[in-house]
Amino acid sequence: MNNKHFTGVFYILLFCILSAFLDVYVGNISQNIDPILLLFCNFLILTTFFAITHKRTEIPLIKETINSWKPILMLNIAAAASWIGLFYSLKYLEPAVVGIVSAAVGPVITIVLNPFFDSGNRITKLEKTIATCIVIVISVLLYFTYGGISGIGEVSSINFIFGSICVIMCGIGMAATTLVTKKLMNERWHPSRILVSRSYIMLLISLFIILTKINQLQFSFSLIPAVLLIAFIGNIIPLYIYQLGVQRVEPFKISIMLLFLPIFTFILQLFDQRLEFSFPTLVCIIITIGFILLELIIKPKRTELKTVPSKNCAIVDAYSSGRYLAAEFKNLGYKVFHIQSVKNTPAFFKSSFIEEDFFDNIIIDNDLDKKIEQIKQLNPEFIFAGCESGVLTADMINNKLNLTMCNDYKLSKHRRNKFMMIDMLHRNGISAPKQLKSSDLNEIKEWINEHNAWPVVLKPLESAGSDNIWFCYDFNIVGKAFEKIINDVNKMGIKNESVLVQEFLDGTEYVVNTVSSNGEHVISEIVKYKKVKTEDNGILYDIDELQSSDSEIYSIMSQYINRVLNVLGVKYGPCHAEVMLTENKIPKLVEIGSRTDGILRPDVSSVTTGLGQIKLTALAYADTEEFKKYLTCPYLIKNNTINVALISHVEGTLQSLPHIEFIKSLPSFFLINLSVAVGEKIDKTKDVFSQPGTIYLVHESMDVIMQDYYKIRYYEKNGLYKVLSA
Repeated sequence: MNNKHFTGVFYILLFCILSAFLDVYVGNISQNIDPILLLFCNFLILTTFFAITHKRTEIPLIKETINSWKPILMLNIAAAASWIGLFYSLKYLEPAVVGIVSAAVGPVITIVLNPFFDSGNRITKLEKTIATCIVIVISVLLYFTYGGISGIGEVSSINFIFGSICVIMCGIGMAATTLVTKKLMNERWHPSRILVSRSYIMLLISLFIILTKINQLQFSFSLIPAVLLIAFIGNIIPLYIYQLGVQRVEPFKISIMLLFLPIFTFILQLFDQRLEFSFPTLVCIIITIGFILLELIIKPKRTELKTVPSKNCAIVDAYSSGRYLAAEFKNLGYKVFHIQSVKNTPAFFKSSFIEEDFFDNIIIDNDLDKKIEQIKQLNPEFIFAGCESGVLTADMINNKLNLTMCNDYKLSKHRRNKFMMIDMLHRNGISAPKQLKSSDLNEIKEWINEHNAWPVVLKPLESAGSDNIWFCYDFNIVGKAFEKIINDVNKMGIKNESVLVQEFLDGTEYVVNTVSSNGEHVISEIVKYKKVKTEDNGILYDIDELQSSDSEIYSIMSQYINRVLNVLGVKYGPCHAEVMLTENKIPKLVEIGSRTDGILRPDVSSVTTGLGQIKLTALAYADTEEFKKYLTCPYLIKNNTINVALISHVEGTLQSLPHIEFIKSLPSFFLINLSVAVGEKIDKTKDVFSQPGTIYLVHESMDVIMQDYYKIRYYEKNGLYKVLSA
């Protein structure tokens, strides 16, 4: 059991203990106060608390709720069923009986509902057998309860029937809540935001019932401490802990572990004077524990024989936009492993890593030969790079394991080294910029004089983003750029032993994002770049504007990029190409990377083209038949969009973002992704790595988008970033 899974088990067990306290306490207090009043008060406190404390993200909660309205509606219905069923069954039945029946219903319902929620967890025959046996046990227990052989003694037929219906409704609601919560977690919902959004229907139902029987209800202010105790110790803390457990443990195993709840409930109910010791209840609990132990003992032995499921894949360095890939493959039924190319991941990439999306993490750190056997044991169907730093490592692993769904290994360095990729195009008669690679400043100056190529561009051979890219208009700037680049350790952690100098391409620069499968290529998006120059002749990204697939640009770029991909040996996976279209409409490759575009967001793609490079990458590997449909079906724009790369003109400790709420209210605002948090250091923006974030604007009207863009740039220069200077 890995640490992540062990932590999840601990959270679920702690949830059981606190829930057991809630069951016994509510069962006692509900004898004097209507459960519906308790429900309304507690959920009002619960919703208010999490509305205040929930995690603020780049997407407003209202917009995120609207985007996920179907699972949110299902979550509300499931939560209402589980809590109404729980509180009313506790009024009429023994708490330990309620605990064991409601929890035991879970495994059966989980088995029935599991296929509808794409959880990626296959239910085995052993699990089905255990669930069936548990159903038999709870049926016997309910029979004893009806006969008066339980902790509460005699119970009327009406109360028994109503209590039994409520407890079964509670169990169904709990199982459905687990599955829907897991689905929302996979869609990147934060636990605190889920807790805010799950109580709407519960509040409406309980308020409606209260209004219909307002004259019959009695509430004393002396019960306020009891309500607060139930709210915080019995609701808020356990619910949050439960969300953390759900992130780490599979739905069926959660349902099995919830059977520990009646154990703790039985112990705690011994302190309630209205309840008697019930031997049949204890026997049923012991039998249930036996089934739990059977599952926990036999299943690990079976797992040892088959360490991992049959559908496995691995991503090398799943950082930047590569962080979204694992969720797509999980939705297609894969166990996703992470391979970390170096032990000390650069901070810029490390902050974007989503650890909980992966089954395990393997660290290479210049020790691939020793780790290759461990990777082989995973039995991966395919392995690919999540970002630029993982490209060469992914190629080497594919070659050592002889995997078929990969790119041509002989051309691996040509897809990573900027000089070699352009040189390969020249040798195959494909238009590309003139260039030179050298570690000698004098040689670079001679090349510039020979070609009379002012201005020129100097940059590292194997970095990413706009790291140390210089536009040089004279030899003074060339010398300065050379000294900055040579022997520097770039953003990929690689020492620059040479400098690349290229002719300056005058024209319009485009991003061409592609995905390949078995040597066939699909363009997922073409974006027009707009860049701005810094004071020291570097460059900054300004905006990216999505281009239509029925434009002349698409036709030109499509023909060109297919030739580029073929000569560079690209057969599988995503590529991110930057191509300059010169004034005479000749495309020339600036550079290409065998990974996804770093600025991409799947939620933005879903509302603009409906597909996007992230989702298409998953199809290229995991659903090739579906991928083939897009070979002859170019993307269509549903809404216009631009990505605004934020630019800071100040530096210091970020104190606040005074105008951010106004920006979020702009008509085309979709989301903001900040890379600097309040209290952290913000630098003057000099390259892509120091940009404080990105704002995504989406609207059917391009005019509306551009108006909002100019407002953002205005506020950036007029107090958007309030800082405390060093």
